[in-house]
Amino acid sequence: MKYAKIKKMQPMARRFFIFVVLSAGLAHASSPAKVPSCHKRELELKSCRLEQAPYQLRLTADRVTVSDGTWKVVHELPLVGDQVEWQRVSLRPIGTRWFVEFELWTPPESSAEIQNLKWFVVELEGTSWTKRVEEIIQKRRRLLSSSTPPVQGPKYQLDRKESFGLELNTKGEISWTAGKFHGVL
Repeated sequence: MKYAKIKKMQPMARRFFIFVVLSAGLAHASSPAKVPSCHKRELELKSCRLEQAPYQLRLTADRVTVSDGTWKVVHELPLVGDQVEWQRVSLRPIGTRWFVEFELWTPPESSAEIQNLKWFVVELEGTSWTKRVEEIIQKRRRLLSSSTPPVQGPKYQLDRKESFGLELNTKGEISWTAGKFHGVL
């Protein structure tokens, strides 16, 4: 809006207009977007940014840059390679601790081309990066198509996905489960 139009407004309307414009600008500048998990397209590109105060993470195909507002450190991802597929990546607090969870498909193994979906849990303490859990939660095998051109449909035969997760237990500890395996962090 042009300055001349703003000046012609009634004093009360002008104050309100200026207040709204300044408030919107300050609110946008002072609070970074809260993105708890990578979106589908970011997972496909293996390039994602996660922000949740106080952390800002920038993930690429082979490393992550962790910033806690004061320090910035680069760490290697738990599983890297061209054939690694990202299924899910998220950042979240549990109690007073911070965790990054990864679900990553491993490269195909053996002639059957079996892939494992691995669940990794990494704890953030400041900018330090400590892997706490690494478990297989699902397996898949690529289906071979005998028709030319290939028929649209499922590309993989999937095993049942194991139940898995982190939670704050009654003792105030953070416990994890992945199928029949469990523990405390």
